[in-house]
Amino acid sequence: KMWMATESNDWRIQFERAFCVKLFNNEKQLEGWDIVRPDTQELFFYRTDSPLDEYVASQGHVLRTLFRNYNTGEGKDVSGLPVQDMCSGINAIFGEKERSSAMYSV
Repeated sequence: KMWMATESNDWRIQFERAFCVKLFNNEKQLEGWDIVRPDTQELFFYRTDSPLDEYVASQGHVLRTLFRNYNTGEGKDVSGLPVQDMCSGINAIFGEKERSSAMYSV
C-alpha cells in the first residue's frame, strides 16, 4: 500500500513501524524525550561516524523500505485521483519500449 502518498488513516502507524521512529503531533508529547534540534545547515552537512559498510547498509534499508511501500498503484492521492504504480514512473523515464533494457537497482 502506498501509505506515504495516499489518503490513509493509519499512515503514521505504518511509517513509525517501517522506519522505527516516533512521530509527534504537538510540543506536549515531547515531554520526557531528549530532543535534538539541529538547524537546516547542520542537517544538510551531516556526516555519519559509522563505518562505510554500516552506512551503506542503513541507506539501502531505507531505500528498500521506501520502494516496498511506494508506488504500488493502490489508493488515491490527496487530490482524490488514483495513484499509479512504479512501472508508470519507469515508463515515463525510459519509455514503454525501452523499459526492458533499463537497468536500475534498489
